[in-house]
Amino acid sequence: MSTTEHFDGVLIAGAGPVGLTAALRLAQAGVPVRIYEAADALNREARASTFHAPTLEMLDTLGLADELVSRGLVAPTYQFRDRELGCIVELDMCVLEQDTKFPFRLQLNQGALADLIHERLADMDGVEVLFDTKVTGVTLEGSDAVVLDVAGRDGEIRSVRAPYLIGADGSRSAVRSALGIDFEGVTYPDRYLVAATSMDLKAHIPDLAYVNYVGDPDQWYVLLATPDGWRVLFPVAMDVPDEEVAAEGRVQELLKDVIDLGGPWPLLYKQLYKVHQRLAATFRVGRVCLAGDAAHINNPLGGMGMNSGIHDAYELSGRLLELYRDGHDEASLEAYGERRRRIAGEYVNRDTDRNWSQLREKDPGVRALQHERWRGLKESPEREREFLLRSSMLESVRAFALSERGL
Repeated sequence: MSTTEHFDGVLIAGAGPVGLTAALRLAQAGVPVRIYEAADALNREARASTFHAPTLEMLDTLGLADELVSRGLVAPTYQFRDRELGCIVELDMCVLEQDTKFPFRLQLNQGALADLIHERLADMDGVEVLFDTKVTGVTLEGSDAVVLDVAGRDGEIRSVRAPYLIGADGSRSAVRSALGIDFEGVTYPDRYLVAATSMDLKAHIPDLAYVNYVGDPDQWYVLLATPDGWRVLFPVAMDVPDEEVAAEGRVQELLKDVIDLGGPWPLLYKQLYKVHQRLAATFRVGRVCLAGDAAHINNPLGGMGMNSGIHDAYELSGRLLELYRDGHDEASLEAYGERRRRIAGEYVNRDTDRNWSQLREKDPGVRALQHERWRGLKESPEREREFLLRSSMLESVRAFALSERGL
């Protein structure tokens, strides 16, 4: 009969940017942390690539921001464009200089953050990162502990009892599933195809910003730069077979409509994925809390998914530090779940869905009005600032922080 190990710290399922951020904040304060990751290594696929200002502020308190900025591409502006008309408006985040130390978007693959945190954790006491270890069960043990069942490479089930568990194990979260938490929402009617190229798009479209949302009623797309090259994101219909969508000829046809080079684009890689918007019925059950994609997923337009997940991790780890210092307060974890769930629904899901709707709008009159609204943002720095406070996620972080304190 197997015995249950007792661990006097925080267990974390998932070694992505969210789980690792929570782990680092806890470990820096001396709280023991153990991370279980189902994969055999950190995920280095090209996924999220935009770090927003409040995320950089949080990571700055952990001693990470300067290194990330040095590795990344600083994007002080971004554009809304029309496929036929070109640039409609270029928004300049310098109007946020009085609001944040980081008045820009940082373009950098999320894997850079995961690698950096993993490097820091390796030199810290009280931290374990266990790869190739899957969550197989979660049991609440009274009101003061949780038991996590995991299976390692040998397939043997091991049980660990701890005061707290963070489920940061992605959209297919084993923690969420084990607790029976509903994950309702919608799947978008298009998949997204991402093609990355080593070609400098600004050499062909000189007025491009590093981040560009290009609207069109038939074939909208997104152009964004990273330190490794440019990415082009296209929507593709669900009824087209995957192999046809990802075929070299089909991808090159799409890219030719962006810029005709007279020959094939140089490709680094291509990815095809479905897009969902889902929200967990609750972010907290007993001493188990969900964070990141385990709790909410959204349309990636606007770059809010990874960022909001890091915000989850930062707030949750801060609350756990208070609980370790002052003793357990059930209301604190409940407040985390309610607050972060509300932000995911009222800000992240709503804003990213609106971005999608605007880019694909087919009605010419509605499109013209939207162009007028975008151009109107430049009529005053304050109007531009108000828009950027929301799109940068500063509004969601600070408005809720103030309301929580009754201010």
